[in-house]
Amino acid sequence: MTDQFRPRDIYEMGEFFEDLLFMRTNKFSDEEAGANSKVVALSATGSQLLGRLGITGRIFRRWYQTTWGWDNPSQWFAGETPRMELCKRYPDLTNGDVYASTQLLQSAPDEIKVMPVLYEKKEIKDAKGIITMGFNFLPKTLEARSRFHQLSAPSFDPGFKEFANNIEAIEREVAKEKLEKLPIAFEARCWRVFWSDACITIPLNCGLKLSHNDLITIGSAMQLIVERAVKEQASIPASYINFDSLFSAIWEVFCSFDSALLPLELLRIGRGKSMSVLTSKAKGPYSLNVYYNLGNLFDELLLFPADRYFGACECVWTDKENFLNDLVTSFLLLNNDLQLPTVNNKLTKAQKLFRHATAIEERSLDIYRIWFCPPTCFRILPKFVKYFW
Repeated sequence: MTDQFRPRDIYEMGEFFEDLLFMRTNKFSDEEAGANSKVVALSATGSQLLGRLGITGRIFRRWYQTTWGWDNPSQWFAGETPRMELCKRYPDLTNGDVYASTQLLQSAPDEIKVMPVLYEKKEIKDAKGIITMGFNFLPKTLEARSRFHQLSAPSFDPGFKEFANNIEAIEREVAKEKLEKLPIAFEARCWRVFWSDACITIPLNCGLKLSHNDLITIGSAMQLIVERAVKEQASIPASYINFDSLFSAIWEVFCSFDSALLPLELLRIGRGKSMSVLTSKAKGPYSLNVYYNLGNLFDELLLFPADRYFGACECVWTDKENFLNDLVTSFLLLNNDLQLPTVNNKLTKAQKLFRHATAIEERSLDIYRIWFCPPTCFRILPKFVKYFW
C-alpha cells in the first residue's frame, strides 16, 4: 500500500479479502498468509458452516482494520490498514459518511463468494443513519423477528437482531420508569441507550466479585473516562485513543474498588512474565480473568456495535500475528463442527491451573466471540462526536 500503487476500490478489496479467507496463498506475502496458513485452510464443509453462522463480517472487520500496509499515515501507530487505503478512494469514509461492509454469498452450488458493499453518503443520509437502516431491515414485532433469520443489512451481523431487541427493551424501561428523557431523533436515541448500557454492562460481566451497586458505580466512572478520552481525541485533528492508556485508567478504577486485583504491570504477559508466574499468585487467575474480560468485552459491547451497527468508530489493530492465529483457530473450529481438535493432552501444572481457575480458554474458542479483541487504537468518527456534548 505504498504511494506508487493506485488505491484499491471496494470490489478489489473484497476480492483481496476473499483470497485470504479461502487461503489462495500464492497471492500473498509470507507475512500476510502466515506460517500456519500453509497447513490450515477452510474445507468445503467449513466454508458452508461459515456462511450459515454469518460471522464473515466480524473477520472482515479485523482484517480491514489491521495494519498490513507499509505506509505510515498516522503518528499513533506504524502501518496502514485496508480501511485507510479505501479512504483514499472514498474520502467520506474517513469521517463516517460512507460505510463499508461484506457478506458471504453462495453464487453457485460449489462456489462461495465474498460480496463487499459500500453504502454511499446520500443513501445513509436519506435513511437517517446506519442504525436506522438496520432497524428498517427487521420486522417490527418481536414475534415476527423471532422467525426472521436473515442477516440484517448493512452490518450483515448475526448479533444485530438481539442488539436491536435490547435497545428497544431498554427504551421501554426508561419510558416506564421515567428515568430520563431520551432524544427524539432515532439515531441519537439509539446511541444514548446503547452507549450508557454498554458502559454499565461491561463491568457487570467482567467477573468482579463486588456488590451490584459498586459495579454500577464503576460503570459510571468508566463511562466518564471513555467520554473524556473521546473529547480529547475530537479536539486534536486526525488523532486516536490509545487503548492501553485508556485501559490503564479504567483498571485503576477497578483496583480502587477491588483490592484483590493485581496491579496492571504484573498482568502484562509478554514483558518478561510467564503464565506460570501469574497463575501461581494467590489472586493471579482471578485478576487475569477480569483483565481478559475487560479488554474483550470493551470491544464486544462498545467498540464493535459502535463500529458495525452505527458506523461511528474506526479501530486499528497492529498485531498481525494475533489476527492470523485467530484465523487459523477459526478454520480449525469450522472444519471440525466447532470442536477444536486436541493436539496434545499433556498439560503443564500451570496450564491445568489456568484452565481450572479461569474461563478464558472457553470464551476464546467461542466462534461468535473469537473476533472480538481490544485494538491498539480507536477513534470515534467526526460525524458522531456530536453525541458527546
